[in-house]
Amino acid sequence: MNSKTTFWLISGAIIVVIMGFVFLFYRLGQIEKRLNRLDPWGAKASEESPDEEALGKISFPANPTKETLRQYVFDILAATRSQHRFKPDDPQVNMLLRVGEENIDVLIGVARLCDIHTSYHINMAIKQLATEQNKSVIINSLPDNKNLVWIVVTHKWQNEARDILIRELKKKVHLPVEWIQAVSDLQDPSTYDLLVNHFINSDRKYDTYNVIKDLPGIGLEAHHIEEAWERTSKRLNPPERVMMATIAIGYGKEDALEILVDGLYTVWYVDLVREALLKHTEGTGDNDQIMDWYKTNKDSIFFDKETRKFKVRK
Repeated sequence: MNSKTTFWLISGAIIVVIMGFVFLFYRLGQIEKRLNRLDPWGAKASEESPDEEALGKISFPANPTKETLRQYVFDILAATRSQHRFKPDDPQVNMLLRVGEENIDVLIGVARLCDIHTSYHINMAIKQLATEQNKSVIINSLPDNKNLVWIVVTHKWQNEARDILIRELKKKVHLPVEWIQAVSDLQDPSTYDLLVNHFINSDRKYDTYNVIKDLPGIGLEAHHIEEAWERTSKRLNPPERVMMATIAIGYGKEDALEILVDGLYTVWYVDLVREALLKHTEGTGDNDQIMDWYKTNKDSIFFDKETRKFKVRK
């Protein structure tokens, strides 16, 4: 085989490989387009601003009744379905405020059917329409719409809502962190066991811990943290595990230390991770230096209960 033939064979092979890659990227592009059509969180779900055109087509009912107002609210929700970032000054809030405080029950009723994201604008409107006159309507709606609890906290209605707050906490159901804040604000020792038990079993342990940890006489002890950590390890999503690890490291959990060191470069909450490592280890300096300290001394590290720090055995 002469050199000219060899050249053309190699050239042909290269062209075949290039064409193969071109076809592969084409197919990947087609697949991505199909997935975006199927996935509501894909390309069309990236809108951050309100759909002004769709909202502009919605008219406030001329002679409003409960039913027409309810439809008006549903129309606003429908025009908002492609928006996934919300702000307090979105036009939907002012549109919903027109429903009026005398019809706040309409807003509450629709919000009860929605999740916390879909009901964002409704809850913002309810907050502004909430008064002493409709306080009882809001409080009595808490069991069906637990996200209203932040309005109770904002208006300092915790004492009036005491019975409902404690009754729902006893049911051991999923509750917003604001619900735990509302119960904690009561500073009622009879609720402390309930609050600690909720912390142990909650899927938002970090936030719950920070709400209850300073309650006078709460009796939050090391074994509670250890139990909460054991239930955290495999059940929670990675960000929540990392956040809980910033608590568990102060109680000598070696796997929490490892998670935080790994998290120095791989998680969203790097500042929180770094703060916990500096507080509960002898590591110092920048992130690279902390990582080097851990890798160099990993086999000689122990937990000093008195200082609540991981140290290197001399």
